[in-house]
Amino acid sequence: MHEGIIINYLRRQKNISQKKLAHEICTIRHLRNIEKGYSSPTYDIICKISQRLGGDIHLLINNDIQKYGLELFERIREIENLLIQWDYQSLEKKVDSLLHDNIIHLSSSILKKLRYYKGVCIYENSKDYNSAKYIFLDALGCNSIEDVIKHLASTFCDELDINICNATAVNEAYSGNKDIAFEIFKSIQSNILLHNLLDNENRVKLQYNLVRLSYDLELYEETIKYALSNILLCKDCYIVKFLAGTYMYLANAEKKLGNHSYYKVYYKKFMYLSFLFDDNMRMKSAIDKVMNENEIDFDYDIEKGEV
Repeated sequence: MHEGIIINYLRRQKNISQKKLAHEICTIRHLRNIEKGYSSPTYDIICKISQRLGGDIHLLINNDIQKYGLELFERIREIENLLIQWDYQSLEKKVDSLLHDNIIHLSSSILKKLRYYKGVCIYENSKDYNSAKYIFLDALGCNSIEDVIKHLASTFCDELDINICNATAVNEAYSGNKDIAFEIFKSIQSNILLHNLLDNENRVKLQYNLVRLSYDLELYEETIKYALSNILLCKDCYIVKFLAGTYMYLANAEKKLGNHSYYKVYYKKFMYLSFLFDDNMRMKSAIDKVMNENEIDFDYDIEKGEV
């Protein structure tokens, strides 16, 4: 079940409060991680959620399948799963195959999505950052990076546009243009805050990029500001990897500014979390401990760098 379709559908329902919407989206994302597929309990429960909110998700999904065709719909879903798994080699092959087989039948929205995937594959696989940049610009209908920033400042961007802008910023950072990437990320943040578009998990990932790039650009006070904000966001999504990284940059920024007492507190929390996380592992109890205790009981010697 592609939860993005359902979430976008729910967002269009004007009678749903933001709190209720957030709860239902979290439920959908949680269920997505348990089991996938139209014939699964996940799909049945999502249908019940939709019905509770006064919608008809069956009609929505059936219309989408009729629009794109079941085979195409399934192939796109397979591609999206590869993106989630960070399997860029397989992803590029699937995208190229789909473009080759269906190019004259694809809608503009599907082509835009496939260009986004292709651009990500190019900067991850072949490191051809210049080619990736122009693929992203073409997908957004922009002529330059400056146009991307203007686009974010003046236009309501849906989730796909935000993803393409985010990939554009990552590509700029990879190619060494960290100052430009930082400006794009700030513009993305302003856009999503204005339109309340992304869930907390994706906001954490976006804010982490701001933390990392501001540190790389030696903007240490900005690093601290973004890091403290990101720590609050982490309370709701429990991703150890991004919280640990945020504490690392926060600690080092405090050290750069001469605040060694803060450095020791934050770096100890980073080390505590770094011994626990495995990729995107969620560790609710560990994160609660780190966030709720000023001094954590963890035997780590900062000066010697030993546990």
